[in-house]
Amino acid sequence: MRKNTAIYTGLGLVFIIAAALNYNALQHYAYNKAQVNYWLSFGVPILVDTFIAIAAYIALINREQGESTTLAKGIVIAFTLASVYLNSLHYPLTIYGLSMAALVPTVVFLSIELALQQMEIRHRRDETIQSIQKLQVQAQEGQMVLARIEAEKMQLTEAKTTEIQQFEAKIAARLEQLQAVNLEIEQARIELEETKKTPLAWDSREAHLLRLDGMLAAGIGFGQAAQIFDVAPNTVRNWAKNLNGNSLSNGQVVKQ
Repeated sequence: MRKNTAIYTGLGLVFIIAAALNYNALQHYAYNKAQVNYWLSFGVPILVDTFIAIAAYIALINREQGESTTLAKGIVIAFTLASVYLNSLHYPLTIYGLSMAALVPTVVFLSIELALQQMEIRHRRDETIQSIQKLQVQAQEGQMVLARIEAEKMQLTEAKTTEIQQFEAKIAARLEQLQAVNLEIEQARIELEETKKTPLAWDSREAHLLRLDGMLAAGIGFGQAAQIFDVAPNTVRNWAKNLNGNSLSNGQVVKQ
């Protein structure tokens, strides 16, 4: 209502002036034409003008709040026409008298219409402003959601990138290990080739195991093998343990 203070103030002034101009005419009609008690006749113009003012006020309030003004506006129209008719009974039946009878109610009615139209324009403008503000809020919320999605997207991308880098690092480490194993295998192969080229020293431990493996495969027992090697039988038995069954005799030792 504070936005429309000027409208209400202007209409109030119009109503006061109109009531003052209509008062004599309506009181004259009530006392002289309708034969109303003299003292009661003063209440007729107050009743009519007050009712028009109340109906106009309700119409303005409804328009301000965006509600229907049909009933209140209908009452204003009806009582405005009644006021014109009652005024015409007071003034002389001339063009000037009839103009005066219609002037004040018409001014009041048009003032109310202008006020209603102005409130309607202001109401639509306020609705438009509210719609724009609402759209702005929605746009800001949409931007916040979009920013949050972008942030989550960046976090997910960074996380996936880190996982990929860790996986690539593991693969690189495995490749290095594989290369190291291949290098060891290659070195062992080279050492094996070199070993094949190196003549076997028959007094070495490997030579003893090779001879023992052949003896055991031929059916010679530990005792005979110990005599041949000129060592104790337990020594031959310990040599036989190093064969691990992967020999010509398949670990089958003839006991003697």
